[in-house]
Amino acid sequence: MKTKAVAGESSWVLRSKTVELAITRRGGHMAPVVFDRQRRAIRPFYIAQWKTPPAGLPPLLRLLRGDFFCMPFGGNAAPFRGERHPLHGETANAAWRFLSVVHRGGRHELILRLRPKVRPGTVTKRIILRDGENVVYQEHLLAGMRGPITVGHHPNLLCRSTGRLATSRLLAGSTYPFLMESPADGNYGGLVPNVRFKKLGVVPLVYGGGSDLSVYPARRGFTDVVQLVNDPNVPVAWSTIAFPEEGWLYFALKNPRTLGQTVLWFSNGGRWSDPWRGDPRDLLGLEDVTSFFAEGLAASAKPNVWRRLGSKTTLELSPKKPTAIRYLFGVASIPKGFRVVHSVRFAKDGLTFVGDRGRAHAKVNWRFVLDGENGAGRD
Repeated sequence: MKTKAVAGESSWVLRSKTVELAITRRGGHMAPVVFDRQRRAIRPFYIAQWKTPPAGLPPLLRLLRGDFFCMPFGGNAAPFRGERHPLHGETANAAWRFLSVVHRGGRHELILRLRPKVRPGTVTKRIILRDGENVVYQEHLLAGMRGPITVGHHPNLLCRSTGRLATSRLLAGSTYPFLMESPADGNYGGLVPNVRFKKLGVVPLVYGGGSDLSVYPARRGFTDVVQLVNDPNVPVAWSTIAFPEEGWLYFALKNPRTLGQTVLWFSNGGRWSDPWRGDPRDLLGLEDVTSFFAEGLAASAKPNVWRRLGSKTTLELSPKKPTAIRYLFGVASIPKGFRVVHSVRFAKDGLTFVGDRGRAHAKVNWRFVLDGENGAGRD
């Protein structure tokens, strides 16, 4: 399968009748993704367009687009047991190798592989599309490695209109535990640090008043990070953001025993240091992870507030048994008047999103996040 230049990067392109996606050779970043491509052509993801990126910018930031798999997730500024990982790991920066592509019976599968150098082993990436579904299925199989690791998916949504966020049941949530952005460096955060909460709602602002975390875009001129802790007793955890003005919603599903938290990156023009210079704006990172915020592997392996709550912030890898990280996301049309998801109902043929006004449906094999080998129609 040959690559082609997509948004300035050498990429593989995978298509079904309903979805088209590109994934970069460097870093494995997935974008653009076009859902309902023969009719509405919904493009939910952000793609960085740096004006003049500074020299030495890591591949992750130079690419910054759509969704990418992070291992280890986070900043990783501190070494861990002699390992020095780049920002969000080699999986988001290094070159992937093509293994195979198969189109059969309305099912389309692309397989790529990466051999990390910092922690030797293999990461095998499977991406699956199915005709008639507006869904992207992903599995990352981690093999031959030992020890704790943080992992995460990093979808970057471009919110062109007001979106309303909702999630499955949470154990807890918190703004960043300490001052994340420094005005001395030209960077600005809007939320008061270390504020705990039980559900998305209003939290205090550093300059007074409050802001509703369930509504975005918001807080123009600020960049903030929040972490949500999923209830591990929920069989399948979900996140949604509905865009009533555009008539569709985005959803993501995961196994909360594998990806135990969600990091919300609200990037709305709050960083003026290089390379940001006021960008991105209206970006929402809806990041499903096992990690302590974005502090990296060293911090996540230590005792922390989420571990004390019973939510693990690292996975333990074993060379004797591969670890599978399964994840899916997609879109669904919503009826007029539908503003926000109140609950999700799981049925044999897909999902029903119950809103404040009406319902929306998506054809999706949600079992994939639990039993990936059989969950997406494997022949």
